[in-house]
This record gives sequence, structure tokens and C-alpha cells, in this order.
Amino acid sequence: MGEKKKSKSHLPLRLNVLFFVIFILFSVLILQLGVVQILHGEDAQAEIDRTENVTSKTSVPRGKMYDRNGEIVVDNELKYAITYTPQRNVQPEDNLRIAEKLINYMSMDTDSVRERDMKDYYILKNKTEAYSKLSDEEKALSDSEQYQLVLDRITKKDLNSISDQEMEVIAIKRELDQATQLTPHVIKNENITKKEYAIIAENAHNIPGISVSVDWERVKVHHPTLSNIIGNITTREQGLPRSEINKYLANNYKMTTV
Repeated sequence: MGEKKKSKSHLPLRLNVLFFVIFILFSVLILQLGVVQILHGEDAQAEIDRTENVTSKTSVPRGKMYDRNGEIVVDNELKYAITYTPQRNVQPEDNLRIAEKLINYMSMDTDSVRERDMKDYYILKNKTEAYSKLSDEEKALSDSEQYQLVLDRITKKDLNSISDQEMEVIAIKRELDQATQLTPHVIKNENITKKEYAIIAENAHNIPGISVSVDWERVKVHHPTLSNIIGNITTREQGLPRSEINKYLANNYKMTTV
């Protein structure tokens, strides 16, 4: 009986020691988490940003369509393409530098350039002069308010100073600005010469995010019987059908999807 009572008397002590050890371990764990989050939080987040998985979309040929006789109704046309895959936190100044390098190796159609694109370019290239159009009181406003005022005060004379080559730079930058981070975006896939393709491929390592690739364009083979059933195929420039744009965007289609 004496031994049983003695073992029972030691049981609460052992439990207390066990709880104390668990408490110490949890305290050390919480302290370590605090050190990681407070002292090394930025480094840890940078490592997460560097290693996390991101879905990247590339252009691939879509399925061909045949009629009952085995004749192709809808096909894909292979095209040379210049693509841009931006990294994280790319700024307009970064895209401008890339565009200014690319113009040395390729030409670019300027039909898509808008007046707003020209004004944005003018401000980037002439920031001091552009912001000198603001009064001292206006310079105390927020950055977005100041920028809008500067945009409004850029004149036709200012824009007329932009050369034809600079217009091509603006057209390239316009495409670069539309790219989504870590996802290849086609800058040009029309009228690319073999020389352009080769020289950009050779120098792509010196231009961040730029590479040569292939793109695919949907081609409807003439077939009068099925023409009304198949319907029309939009180009990259036309993008999504306006009447169904919200439905397609809700299903993660891009504005330029063809």
C-alpha cells in the first residue's frame, strides 16, 4: 500500500513537469516565429515571391475542323512572332528602355498609337519640362492629380516634336504595357522578316523579357456550305466579340484572345 501511495503522489509532479516542458517549447516556437516575421520578414517574403508557382500561358495551335469528306474547314497558320514576358513590378520606364532597344532591330506599325500614348511618352522623355507646366500650388497635389493636369496641358506643338522613329517606339511600348507579368505577350506577328527574326533572336539575351517564338492564327478555309454555320473569326486586334466580352472575361479569356 505504501508503494502505491508513493507512485500516486509523484503523478501530479510528472504532469506539471510535462506541461512546463510543453509550455517552454511553445514559447520558443512563438519567439522563433516572431524573429522570422519581424527581423527577417522581408527576406522571407522575397524568397516566397521568387519561388512561388505562377501559371504562364503560351500560344498553341487549336484543333483543325474537317467536313464529312475529310476536307479542312478551319485551319491554323504558323507565323513568326516577337514576344515579351515581363517580370514582376515592371515600370513604364523599364518598358520604354526595352522599346528603344527593340527599335534598332525591328520596324513597327504605328496605326494603333493614340494621342494618350504619345502624351505618356512625352512625359517620360521630358519629365522636367512637362511638370514645369504646373504651378507651385498644383505641385502640392497627389501624384495622380498632378499627372492628369500635365496630360491636359501637353499641346499639339509638344506632340509634333515626336519623330517618326519615336512613334514606332511608342507603338512597341504600347504593346509592352499590355503584357501581364510572367506571361508571354505577342508584340508583333505580322510582316516579320527573316532578318528581323534572326537578329532579335541573336540579341534577345540583351533585352529583358524579349524572345522570338511562333504564333498561330485561325484561318477559315473557303467552304460556302458551312460558312454561315462556322461564323467569323476575330483577329488579335479585334479581340473578343463585344457582345459577349463579359462572359469571356469571366472565364479568364484575355482581351486579345482570338
